This record gives sequence, C-alpha cells and structure tokens, in this order.
Amino acid sequence: MTERLQSRYPEMDFSDDEAVFGRIYDDYDDYDKNIAGYQEREKAFEDMFAADPRSASFLQSWRDGGDPTIELVRQFGTDIKDAIDDPVRQEEMAAANKETKPKEETYMALTAFLICVAVGLASGLMKSIFESMTE
Repeated sequence: MTERLQSRYPEMDFSDDEAVFGRIYDDYDDYDKNIAGYQEREKAFEDMFAADPRSASFLQSWRDGGDPTIELVRQFGTDIKDAIDDPVRQEEMAAANKETKPKEETYMALTAFLICVAVGLASGLMKSIFESMTE
C-alpha cells in the first residue's frame, strides 16, 4: 500500500503509520466531497427534469445529434416565441447574453444557454415559422 501512495504522492514520506493513515483519511475525505458534489449536481438535474420534462427531451435529442435550435422549438414551441415577443423578457435575455462569468451550477449554465439560443431564434425566418405555428 505504501508503494501505491508513494507513487501517487512522491513528495510525501510514508515511513510511519501516521503519515500513511493520514493520507488515506485525506484521500477518503476528498472522495466523499467529490461524491457529495456529484450528488448535488445530479439532484439539480433531477429537479430541473421533474419541473419540466421537456428539458430532458431537449438535452437527449441534442445529445443524439439533433440541432439545438430545432430541438428547442420542438420541445418548447410557442413558449419561446412568447418570451421573444415579451419586452421584459427581451431585456432579461439581452442581459443574460452579455454575461461573461461562467455559472457554477449546471442548471444555471443550461438556463443561460437556452436564453441565448432563444435570442438567436428572433431572426425573421424563425419568427415566420412561429407565426405559422400559431395560426
């Protein structure tokens, strides 16, 4: 076991039991923290998908090679057009588009991405597609 620790941490001296068990304890503690972080992110995804299952379908379709813009329209339809046409939401989308600081939580990053994509949908072509959908 000390050989494995020594190869992983060549700068440390593992000649006594206290150093060996201290390093094992620290590694185990790091492992627990990593697992807790994974569980928190997984819970955030679960909550997002439970709140609106369309988000799971959107991500799955995108992962399978679908065009994110088309998949956004397919999953969220007129909700996107309504957001684009709402002046308050336009300001929110413009502000979100200017943000340069990356989000720390995955669901926040996904939300910012979806807003930026929605702003891109405001082109005349997409607007005419949405208008034909609402007729």
